[in-house]
Amino acid sequence: MRTDHAHQPVGLEDRLNSRANQFNLVRLLLALLVCFDHAGLVVTGQMKTEPLQLFGLSSGYLAVNGFFILSGILIAKSLSERGVSRSYFVSRFLRLYPALIVLALIAVFFIGPLVSKGSYWTGTGSLSYAFEVIRFGDTSGGPIGFYPDNPFPNEFDSPLWTLRYEMLCYLAAPLLVLSGLQKRPYWLAGFIAVLGFGVALAPPSSTQLFGQEILSSMLRFAFCFGLGMLAWAARQHVHGQLSWVVLTTICYIVAGVTGIGIDMAGTLWIGAITLFLGLKLPAKRPLKTDLSYGLYIWHFPVMQIIIGEAGIMPWQQLWIIAVPLALGLAWLSWTVIERPALKLKRYAKPQSATA
Repeated sequence: MRTDHAHQPVGLEDRLNSRANQFNLVRLLLALLVCFDHAGLVVTGQMKTEPLQLFGLSSGYLAVNGFFILSGILIAKSLSERGVSRSYFVSRFLRLYPALIVLALIAVFFIGPLVSKGSYWTGTGSLSYAFEVIRFGDTSGGPIGFYPDNPFPNEFDSPLWTLRYEMLCYLAAPLLVLSGLQKRPYWLAGFIAVLGFGVALAPPSSTQLFGQEILSSMLRFAFCFGLGMLAWAARQHVHGQLSWVVLTTICYIVAGVTGIGIDMAGTLWIGAITLFLGLKLPAKRPLKTDLSYGLYIWHFPVMQIIIGEAGIMPWQQLWIIAVPLALGLAWLSWTVIERPALKLKRYAKPQSATA
């Protein structure tokens, strides 16, 4: 006897194609976790002061890893449908750049002059900051005179540094597809495992780029993104299994107690939770607006402005005040900038491509 369940999309591919999933909601939850972390950072001005840490990994650290896993899934899906084409690269440009360019311009030409108490247009410092943001360069600092007395002084948007690695993953993914690994899940799994052990075993590097360790950052984000691509390659077997959550939770606890492989175990854990929530949460009314990117790039300057204008406050109070304001900006970013920009993808799409 056939049941209604036979008609319901249950796997990763079916859920993504039918949009019967809650990955937009999961991305929003991950962005809120990043906000949670940064509230503590903005109030104290010190690293490693995040309110919630699990075996030394902050909730925001794990959330960013979850973002990269989801990106790997969606990019692998896009490449499987379009191939390595102009449409793919145009789509990636339209996803990141329009909102980022608007952020940089508002930072330099509106917020900077409004809050700076010095000679704002002396020299090219502020314009240089906008240029660095747009080229995924050194995004530390900010417009000249941006709240130099805050606990985290002169820092406009700390989390932007991860976007350069997002773009690098976008550029590297086609190479992985062209190599044929995407069609060989076992080989791909071996490659991802090597990256994972690199994350677990690589010693701290003294080689830095814009204040970030190059080797550890590249291995970290390549591993996360690769896990997403592997999930897509093995999509027939990915159903958001609760057993994966249980198993990775045990592995994470063991890693935390022993101090061995914490980064790798934590990433596998957040990946399992991300897939479970995205595929198992009720999806009769999936969240259609994707506010995660706008919230990610706007929450930090909002928090800095609140502290600069209202003074130091408990991180809980800052989070409660800043998040609704940042969500409002994220909604504007999605409605006015991101969604209209994404609609331009159709002009670069081959006739036979799907949405």
